[in-house]
Amino acid sequence: MSGNDPEVEDGIEMAKFLEQMGLDLLHVSNGVPKEVKQAVKISNYPSDFPFHWITFLGTEIKKAVSIPVIAVYGIKTEKQASRLLEEFDVDFVAVGRAMIFYPNWMKKCRKDFEKRMRQKKNENG
Repeated sequence: MSGNDPEVEDGIEMAKFLEQMGLDLLHVSNGVPKEVKQAVKISNYPSDFPFHWITFLGTEIKKAVSIPVIAVYGIKTEKQASRLLEEFDVDFVAVGRAMIFYPNWMKKCRKDFEKRMRQKKNENG
């Protein structure tokens, strides 16, 4: 689903409606041509949000529904994916170009995640 039609609040209302209609999962994205995408502005998009505005739409919609939400756009590393899952409470992340570029992306992410968790454990004693 598109997360903004034209604003995030509209996407949230649509997400709530779809949830009430029995949808099991929401994949929040936005399919617009590149030149249009550059011109889209979300009025309440925080300047300090660490991801793209399309990813922001997914995180905001997740706050309003209880069904699983997939966030997308520009997710290239395990650390980015983990941050979205852990800090922004989305249920899934969709990764496209990174996996096309590097077919073993998931294996690398698993190794990176395990390494990061070991480091965290060692730091905490």
